[in-house]
Amino acid sequence: MPPRMTAPSDRFAHRQGAATTPTATRPTRPVPRPRNRPTRLSFISRPAPDSPPSFADTVLTLHAPPPFAGPAPTAAAPDPSDPAAPPATAIEFDLDRTFFAWDPAPPPGKDPDMTERRGLAPETVTATWLLPDRLLWVRWTTCAEGTGRFIEEGHLLLLASGSDWIELLRDRFGALDRFDDGEFVTTRMSIARQGQALSLSKVHVEEEWSEGKPPVWTTLVRRPWRGGGKRFFASLRTVEEWQYQIDTGTWTCLGGHRFFETGRQALPVEEIATRFGLASDTLRQLNPAQARKTRWRGRIVLAAPLPPYAPATPQER
Repeated sequence: MPPRMTAPSDRFAHRQGAATTPTATRPTRPVPRPRNRPTRLSFISRPAPDSPPSFADTVLTLHAPPPFAGPAPTAAAPDPSDPAAPPATAIEFDLDRTFFAWDPAPPPGKDPDMTERRGLAPETVTATWLLPDRLLWVRWTTCAEGTGRFIEEGHLLLLASGSDWIELLRDRFGALDRFDDGEFVTTRMSIARQGQALSLSKVHVEEEWSEGKPPVWTTLVRRPWRGGGKRFFASLRTVEEWQYQIDTGTWTCLGGHRFFETGRQALPVEEIATRFGLASDTLRQLNPAQARKTRWRGRIVLAAPLPPYAPATPQER
């Protein structure tokens, strides 16, 4: 049977900070949920319904009372261990599926060994409270596949609204394509809280061997090459970034942009435009502070504004 996974309580439990007294000059904060009833999380891998025994689903369960809203309670919150207390709400979210293959002929007296595993890797599932007991970010990766190494990354963003939990975002995309000669492409997503707003970033990195004179827009790393000769490992890093405002039961995109950072070197604007397939005049409109210069340094905007973030389609993975 697939392994059972339960998240440690001290890793995900909400720790309420010291109480503060609102003043006329400080905005009143939302009233927190009673301290002795935080949301608990658990992850479990279980046999997938209506599927062969070799398939398992990894499931997130939220064990909590409905998200608290309104004035502070006048009576003490009920003890969850009290049999007379109302039961906590348990809501499940399927994350992804895992396929297990086992040795069909194990040695006598021994359990069969796992010979193959595809799909979600249960040990990679992690969760972060971006807003305590209100906004939860869950992420995971899949098992490596292929003769090179091909991995996908999954994300689930949940927002508490009244007595419900709403999926703001569910996405899975190709996170790593690594080839036999050492070249690879990676895409990584991160979500960070900035007050009551969120910053969602997607970083795309391409690394490839470059013979002779490398392109001017790359970051170079000298690495040995088994065939000998002069070779460099050229790296190109671009970032897409969005800002979101958290509202009741939803989120609103405030804008986004795509950019590239040159590092310490100053690059000719024509070289940058050629690499990214843009007209030089378009680049100057997107970067008015450097428009009069012939060589640019620092952060260079490549596209703005971006449309709201869209999850990858199965064809794009």
